[in-house]
Amino acid sequence: MGKWGNGEMGKWGNGGIQLKPQHPNTLKPQHPNTLKPQHPNTLKPQHPNTLSV
Repeated sequence: MGKWGNGEMGKWGNGGIQLKPQHPNTLKPQHPNTLKPQHPNTLKPQHPNTLSV
């Protein structure tokens, strides 16, 4: 982190243009559904017992 913070970040920060994507549309996924897992169950562990050890 130090290496990036000391010099590299400065280079990127000074550019400014690089911070802004040439295509703003890239910020919005073509398929909004990708934000939501096809299988919501994946968020919940199949074995809840593993949480309580």
